[in-house]
Amino acid sequence: MATALASAASRILRHEFRATIPKTEVVIPRWWSGRYDVIDPARFIVKGGGHLGEADLSPHSSIGQEIRAKYEDTGLVYVTNTGLTDVAHQRDLAKIIMGQETEYEGGANPRGRATDLGNVYDIGAPLDAAL
Repeated sequence: MATALASAASRILRHEFRATIPKTEVVIPRWWSGRYDVIDPARFIVKGGGHLGEADLSPHSSIGQEIRAKYEDTGLVYVTNTGLTDVAHQRDLAKIIMGQETEYEGGANPRGRATDLGNVYDIGAPLDAAL
């Protein structure tokens, strides 16, 4: 009799447990295939030609106008093959879209905006940290 009761209780518990589990579909992940299926890359990629100069860093230059037009069209711009090696020139290129920089006010560590940005991977560690 104890076996029959245990068997009946087990069936009841299994039934109640199944009834409480929400029925969901299995989510099958989709990995990036390497193709831009949503936006045609020609709509957001600007080719720098490997030799952008200081004159190209103005919003009024032909490159600057192309950058603005593509950004306004898609909300995205990717400038390739700029040939720029100076961080200040790269910053000027970004300012075509961003406009003026704002002063960073968050965090606990100084960012040293008065000096040149020497490291684009600044983590905000104390200046005397040996990283």
